[in-house]
Amino acid sequence: MAKFWVTNNAKFKYRYQCENCGNQTDWIDAVYSTNTDVDSGFMGDKTAAANAETNKFWSSYYPAMQKRVNEGDYDGISLNGKCHSCGSRQSWERNKGAAASIIGGAIIAMLLGIALLNFFKVGTANLGQLVRLVMGWLLVAAGPLGLILGIVEIIKQSEVKSSMENTTQRNKPEFQFPDRPNQAK
Repeated sequence: MAKFWVTNNAKFKYRYQCENCGNQTDWIDAVYSTNTDVDSGFMGDKTAAANAETNKFWSSYYPAMQKRVNEGDYDGISLNGKCHSCGSRQSWERNKGAAASIIGGAIIAMLLGIALLNFFKVGTANLGQLVRLVMGWLLVAAGPLGLILGIVEIIKQSEVKSSMENTTQRNKPEFQFPDRPNQAK
């Protein structure tokens, strides 16, 4: 099997009117990117497989992303919503799933570390088990670190939310999407 990665990028632009001060930003460049593991089959043609994946990107993934963005779902797309004039964050910038992902990963890391520590008992002289023991302790240590990062993300998001409470205006960004690869309008 011939497996390889295909990366597709689509440049687009966005701008917004600040919800706090009302200033309109200039067009801001952004990139939507996908990485796909492609299997060209046994002794298959990599170029044909890569071209098929690129066609799938432009006919399926990219239009689906455009639809999500136009409906106000910006998850997975990096948009900067900090106003260049007043420094306020925009209401649409909030990343609702980041804290949950970090905390969930931290809990999984802790459980995996504890399982490794229980499986490989402490006090063995075997070097392989010592390496696994160290990996287990590192995973246990990664848990609290992930929890701290998750709490910091929750605090950051609550600050964005509280800074937006006094703002009655809710604006969404305006987008310009290219019709062809890497051509911004």
